[in-house]
Amino acid sequence: MAEAGLDITYDDQNPNGDMNVLQTIADTFVGNDVDLIFANATPAAQIMTTSTSEIPILFTSVTDPEGLNLWIH
Repeated sequence: MAEAGLDITYDDQNPNGDMNVLQTIADTFVGNDVDLIFANATPAAQIMTTSTSEIPILFTSVTDPEGLNLWIH
C-alpha cells in the first residue's frame, strides 16, 4: 500500500462475544474518527451501524442485512 501512497493503520479488536465490550469498541472507533469500520458477524454489524452514520462500514458474515436494515445506514 505504501507504493500507492497510502498510509494504512489497522486496529484489530475482538470483543470475544461481550456486547458491552463491542459497544466500547464502536464508541472508540467513532471517537477516533476512523476512515472505515470492518465488522465481522451480525452483532458487530448491528452495533457499528447504530453507532455511526458518518463512517463507512464494511461487514461480512451477516445472513440478512436487508432484513436487519443494515444497508440503509
